[in-house]
Amino acid sequence: MKKSVLVMMVITIALTGCTATELESEQRTVNTKNEVSNLEEDLNTTGTKEILTDLQYHKENWTELGDEWVEEAQMFRTLKRISSREQDRKEEFATSVRTGHGDIVFNLQKVQYKDKTIVIPQNFDDFPLEFAFIREGEKLLVAAENGLWIVDSSNSQPQKISSSLYNGKTYEDFAQESIDLHGKNYVSWNSGILPSPDSTRLVYNSNKHDMESGGSALFMFDLATGDEAMVADTVDVNYLINGWLNSESVICTKYKDTILSKVLVNLDGEEIDLNLPEESVIYSVQDGRIAYITHRSNSGDEFHVARVDETGTLQAITSTRIEGKARMRAGIEGFSPDHSYAAFLYVPDESPEKRYIKVVNLNKGTIVDINSLPDDINPTANIIEFSWINENTLFIEVQEKVSGVKKKSDWTYSLQ
Repeated sequence: MKKSVLVMMVITIALTGCTATELESEQRTVNTKNEVSNLEEDLNTTGTKEILTDLQYHKENWTELGDEWVEEAQMFRTLKRISSREQDRKEEFATSVRTGHGDIVFNLQKVQYKDKTIVIPQNFDDFPLEFAFIREGEKLLVAAENGLWIVDSSNSQPQKISSSLYNGKTYEDFAQESIDLHGKNYVSWNSGILPSPDSTRLVYNSNKHDMESGGSALFMFDLATGDEAMVADTVDVNYLINGWLNSESVICTKYKDTILSKVLVNLDGEEIDLNLPEESVIYSVQDGRIAYITHRSNSGDEFHVARVDETGTLQAITSTRIEGKARMRAGIEGFSPDHSYAAFLYVPDESPEKRYIKVVNLNKGTIVDINSLPDDINPTANIIEFSWINENTLFIEVQEKVSGVKKKSDWTYSLQ
């Protein structure tokens, strides 16, 4: 079975045409931040330009990528695709793990990346379990409803790193307990796995501590020692992990029914309320900063960026009014690698069938509104995804319909 990844609050929904701030589409996140030297030159992006003002763009900012460079850019940003120049140096293989629902077979491949051999899925979109990369792809972490496994290039067989017992009980014990209590197996041993920035620890949510209430607690796993600890728990409440604020704390959204709160949780167990509006949704967390959206039913969405210190105090950096609705696609890093920009997808009120990107310059307070596409793209086209290639270059995926057939093209957009 394919499990949802509650990383940055992953929920599957419709894309455009919705009327409220929503989280889009299931995506597994990869938290590697690779330095890409000379990538802008390699991708033939344009030279330095003035910072754009709102509702403007330069046609020459767009550069279409050929298949080879598309894959190379993807590899740099997420390890998601293999450059065509690496095709002859990859080794494909199948392996399996025994989950709580039987043996699950999945397809992996070993490839050369920089000066090392890494293991990645053959097909990211169809991978049947949760996964994440640690140490820039040196190890592939796989998570099922009953445990954690590591696969690396030196051993093609997954090695289970988590204990088969919690408080003296096995997964099967908890499954039976859940069936007795609720009539169905609801056990989640580790869900929403998210490695720390230094790849030494994981956080995830689990309900194995309390099968009766229906809530989920926040757990931490030490990758070096294999030690597991419950970090935070509130009876009958679920913890959704938004991201690591720093190496010692994470930002979470707690929910029960429709009641939401946002908290800073230190790994020593201290929990601090962030005092964000209930209707807000956290979008991105990175290096002491958070980006979040607030929705007002009669006045549109607002995009906010703030610093958060160790006491949970927010210091506002910027707020941007959106004449439309934000589309917070899970898995997208909202912040550029150097924190100079924050970007997000949105659907404008006047054109609910369209989807564009706003980029906020956090140093100058200016806004780039990428609300037009190059002239040679069909007018029906839409931006469907973006990510940061480097500090000032976006990788943008565009989809259009040609004779009823969906066609995708990939571009870079230079902010300088």
